[in-house]
Amino acid sequence: MTVTDFIAARELASLLATSEDQLVERAAAIASRIEPDKSLRLGRQPAARTAETLRVKYSLARDRGVRVEGLDELVARLSPMGDTPIRACVAESVGEFVLVVVNDDADVVESVLHVNTERPM
Repeated sequence: MTVTDFIAARELASLLATSEDQLVERAAAIASRIEPDKSLRLGRQPAARTAETLRVKYSLARDRGVRVEGLDELVARLSPMGDTPIRACVAESVGEFVLVVVNDDADVVESVLHVNTERPM
């Protein structure tokens, strides 16, 4: 079961500022382009199942030429967590988006996935 809450773009940007994830700068740049009070969906789901779903979906996308960054790191981070609940949030900008995974309390960034949605050449 997925439970959905919301996080303001401003809160997401603050949370990203505390992270050491390799893609945090890119995620923070995207979050900064969003209206600060805009509510972003924050879905609650099991870590390992989320990792597997994202691995399959974005491996296929990568095979088709879509630029996907952070997938291997995200899968490695979330898979061992089993049924531990995590929360996931998507922040979008023109031509790209980041999926930010946080702990269940939404106060620690677990991992970041970046996807370039522009059509590959």
